[in-house]
Amino acid sequence: MSLYPTPTLIRSIFLWKSWTPFLLLISFLLPNPIHGQTPTNHSPTYTIDFSVYPIGKTNWRDLYYQKKSGVYETLTFWSYERSPKHPYEGPLPIAFYRKEENPDPNGLPFYRTVATVQVPQTSDQQLLFFIPIAPDADAGGKEFHIVSLDESERNFPLDTITFINATGANLEGVFGNKPLFLKKGVSAPYDLTPFYSDETLIGLAVQFDGSLQKVLHSKWSFYPNYREIILLLPPKKSGSLRIQAFRITQHKEEIRPPGADPTTP
Repeated sequence: MSLYPTPTLIRSIFLWKSWTPFLLLISFLLPNPIHGQTPTNHSPTYTIDFSVYPIGKTNWRDLYYQKKSGVYETLTFWSYERSPKHPYEGPLPIAFYRKEENPDPNGLPFYRTVATVQVPQTSDQQLLFFIPIAPDADAGGKEFHIVSLDESERNFPLDTITFINATGANLEGVFGNKPLFLKKGVSAPYDLTPFYSDETLIGLAVQFDGSLQKVLHSKWSFYPNYREIILLLPPKKSGSLRIQAFRITQHKEEIRPPGADPTTP
């Protein structure tokens, strides 16, 4: 399977000393149960296929989700690639667990909640980016932030690009010769067809102390019959503006058609 993902660190000319990378990204935390929660009979049930995409380095093993009530399945992570589809049938938000080595006194498996994600109730295909939380962060036992993208063809069609701004700040700039405004979160898809002939400038800046500070200035090449994701993350190190940018490219032949086997890539 060839998805041609290109993880890149975009180096800026400017320094933004007061950027607090992960603080702004942390969402509210839900209680951390001792065992994996089993949905009640009154919980609405949703059917979703999702893939997972790992960002950064951490322990990606022994991570699970409930495929359906009481049935735990291992999450499959591929380095810098979408995983195979994971079928899910259950309530929202979707919870993810780490299976601990030692069972509880009753001999039952011990599943600890390490992340949750709320996805749209109308979405049936999701791409979930797992972003490790810094070990020294007070995250209430959670290990990951999850950024979700609806990648159904009706919401993310071929020959478009979507920006996922997970920096914690609103960004503005240019995409080719067009103005670009990126609020925190997932952008609407942008048409790529005007940008196939030449390299395309993507320039971004952030408002800071009453002025715009440049955070990204780079040229990119795009080609027909693909769809693109650019995931923007905060800098890894405090005090230096090295924005993490992951470009994920998918060819039309790699897009899973409706009704395909969800266990295959």
